[in-house]
Amino acid sequence: MIPNDLVKQAIVAHLRASALVTAPLPDGVKGVREQYWRGTAFAYPNVRVELETQTDATPDTNCTPSYQEWSVLVFSEEHSSQQADDIAGIIMTYLRGSSFTANTVKFQKVSILENIPATPEDEHTWRAQIRCRSVIYTV
Repeated sequence: MIPNDLVKQAIVAHLRASALVTAPLPDGVKGVREQYWRGTAFAYPNVRVELETQTDATPDTNCTPSYQEWSVLVFSEEHSSQQADDIAGIIMTYLRGSSFTANTVKFQKVSILENIPATPEDEHTWRAQIRCRSVIYTV
């Protein structure tokens, strides 16, 4: 398996490399971070990456390839959920079926598991979610 920090950094780097993803974010590339980033200075809308499970692709080995699931979360403080859903749609279209390599991790053909519409996160914030899966390798 591949260490979680390398996988997370690779997904964040890939999203940051896309002008389509960063253009609607007031913080640009800094608007894409890991889900539990503890900074205090950021703007809405923003995008967060959350890792889910990683499992061996072949049961008799402890090496790559692995299956990796993750979510891309889009947060907005607009009065309507439309902004979060619009940005999530851009990201879903960008990721669906793509293959990419970033930070020594290769992602083969990203599948979209779920496209979850924006729902209230709290009284001021909307959250949309795209759940993804890919086979990953080290390069």
